[in-house]
Amino acid sequence: MALKLPFTVNDLPEEILQQREAQGLRTALKFVYTQPGNVLLPESYKKLAEKLYNFKYRSDDIVVTTYPKSGTLWTIELVWAMTHLDQFQLPLKGHTNERVFVLDDDFLGMINVEKAKQKLAEVCQSAIPEEGITLQLAEAATTPRIIWTHLPLKLLHPDLLNTCKVVYVARNPKDVCVSYYHFVKKMEKRLFSGTFENLLDGFMADSLFYCPYWDHIRQARQQKDHPNFHMMFYEDMKTDILEELRKLSTFLGLQLDDDMLLKISEYAHFDRMKSIPELRTKIENFEGNHCRRGQVGDWASIATPEADAKMDHWIRENSKDLDFTFRYQ
Repeated sequence: MALKLPFTVNDLPEEILQQREAQGLRTALKFVYTQPGNVLLPESYKKLAEKLYNFKYRSDDIVVTTYPKSGTLWTIELVWAMTHLDQFQLPLKGHTNERVFVLDDDFLGMINVEKAKQKLAEVCQSAIPEEGITLQLAEAATTPRIIWTHLPLKLLHPDLLNTCKVVYVARNPKDVCVSYYHFVKKMEKRLFSGTFENLLDGFMADSLFYCPYWDHIRQARQQKDHPNFHMMFYEDMKTDILEELRKLSTFLGLQLDDDMLLKISEYAHFDRMKSIPELRTKIENFEGNHCRRGQVGDWASIATPEADAKMDHWIRENSKDLDFTFRYQ
């Protein structure tokens, strides 16, 4: 029996639409928000919310979830390599989103829909594309799945953590904001036409996709002691990737030795991912390379003293109950 949604999905009020437009956020796309939670998502999420919430996970699934621009792609490729030792050193046969299941593709509209429909028809002739192409491809898969979503945990099946392993990556909000800005600027015609200051205001006002940022982080941190949950920090990965891969290997029950972990870290090294298209998701209407700098402390390259003071105040006000402190350099 399908679970009833414990939240509603509502259209954005006119005043919020006007606020977004003033922040340079395109209004050509319609948006919705969840209540409770106020998670901002594209309108197409509304018709898929129940299916996403009721998606059946399996015991051998690995789910990677993050707030956007937090090292998701890097983590996905690390997990893929760790679980595909016979393939990761061979020439790649497909982009990242052709080797893992990106559930959000069904409502973000960033994939080649016609190609995806063709693949779905080959797998299941009776499938209905409007009911979620990636969802149905994942349901039809017979091998262990790696699943990627930016949705916060409360919008996913309540038995997720009791069913399979979940890897969550957190990144400090200053660098998330900078990375988000450079990403949406490359989709200027579709998503954003404002300044960095506009984007910063939108980020702190929870006006961006998948906001609120702090609630996303908080929901994850509440699960830190669950045996099927593993939380990683982007800054720790940049400082000592081998140590972080040791922990991840243990969590996934793989027990890989350091020689293999070093090969995996080299496979998913930032410079290599930046230069090889197959190590990046293939996004429609995206101009440029969405592996940009990947540095800790990139905030300092763009933020004014005024922006820094504003962000510091926002961080202090919203992180008081967290049991960790982000590193910013």
